[in-house]
Amino acid sequence: MRIVKIVPLILTAMLPAWGQIVFFPSAAGSRLYFPQLADGGPAAQKWATTLLLVNTSTMTAGTVNVSFYDDNGQPLALDFGGGAQATLEVNLPAGGTRTVTSSGGSDTMKVGWAVATSSLPVTGTVLYEARQNGAPLWDVAAAGARPTYTYSSYANANLGVALVNPSSTKTIYLQVTATDKDGHIAGTAARDLPPLGHLAFGLGGAVSGMTGSFEGTISISSRNATPAAFVAWTLNARDGLLSPLPSGELQSPAPRDQIVADIVGRMRVGGAAAIQDMTSLLGAPLATQMAAAVQTMPYSIDTSSTVSASYNTADGKVHISSSMIEMVGDSRAAIAFLFGHMATRGVQQQVGIPDSLLQMLGGAPLLADTVGMIAAGKGGFDPLGAMDFFWRMEWASNAGATIDAGTKTEFGLSDVMGRLDSLQQVVILGCGLSQPLTADCTAMHSTWYPDVPVSRFW
Repeated sequence: MRIVKIVPLILTAMLPAWGQIVFFPSAAGSRLYFPQLADGGPAAQKWATTLLLVNTSTMTAGTVNVSFYDDNGQPLALDFGGGAQATLEVNLPAGGTRTVTSSGGSDTMKVGWAVATSSLPVTGTVLYEARQNGAPLWDVAAAGARPTYTYSSYANANLGVALVNPSSTKTIYLQVTATDKDGHIAGTAARDLPPLGHLAFGLGGAVSGMTGSFEGTISISSRNATPAAFVAWTLNARDGLLSPLPSGELQSPAPRDQIVADIVGRMRVGGAAAIQDMTSLLGAPLATQMAAAVQTMPYSIDTSSTVSASYNTADGKVHISSSMIEMVGDSRAAIAFLFGHMATRGVQQQVGIPDSLLQMLGGAPLLADTVGMIAAGKGGFDPLGAMDFFWRMEWASNAGATIDAGTKTEFGLSDVMGRLDSLQQVVILGCGLSQPLTADCTAMHSTWYPDVPVSRFW
């Protein structure tokens, strides 16, 4: 087997580091789950739910679509001021914040959960407020959560647990295990969730034989033959007070669809920013068109045993196979580069790229490599994730994986070293094409490799 020696790629230039790198909060995501909500009820205890949504991109406006479901996975209609509806659309300006609160007008309490989806990374918090005959009783806040395969949390007998099945097609079978403070198992409970189902319960009532003095932890995991992702949230109850606990998501590995969704959200921002920094080369009208195309570039993860990635002109989507995502693994920077490359190819098909620029940078695949790397850096990923991607593709090819012929050609797998040598020169050239691009490359170098001499990248 041939061992590939990756040649470092130049991502620097000789100007001050004023290029902008985008940073996102760790809680930002393109799909956030709120595993518990309550609305309405009698006057003795009436609930209202508030959602706080923040657009973490200071460059791009976005829309958040919130869907509400009941315990059985059916749409749950709530009134946020426009009448009772099971969905809610919230427009967020760049760097903007929006707060929406339900009316809580129903005489019967509605319980369920919500999921917020967006083309951009957003953060979200849900607040539950209970009033007793009009006077404040409880006020609890919790950040949006993500799916996980295992979950762990501090626990006492009064712990509140909320569980959600994010799958619309399969039932999830969960195991809840309570462990006391000395590390001994205190009891277990099985809980099953239908597609899009929801369940909330008190730990003491779920685990038989648990005493009121119990203190320790709980762990939750899937009992499905193939581990299934779920969403969990715990609420601490002690001394008459309610408080959310830190997220207990244990993500190793994380659900692949969630990883890709969050990466794509960041890459849409980074890709648009990278293209805007090419305005002097493309002209303002074309740069604006291309940036808009990146911001809305759709994608699909297709279940397949063939490693493949392409842009489909028929449906206007970037298509990436599940085998490709598994081959790239947990290298988020490599996935970011892959999407950036394919999105650039999609923009080329949708809008067009001047032939002069294509010729200057050695053709469409190398241009897509260059934009993909810069877009990854602008989106807050290590731009040299491109090297990891090519190494993994070479490894998969040598290991005998089935790789789509078009994908082999697109990424030059017949001569990976030659492709990387060409890419090194193209990136050097690309970093000097415009002052903003030069600044981008300088900023990426100083952000990711501040202790590596500039000369090592030449």
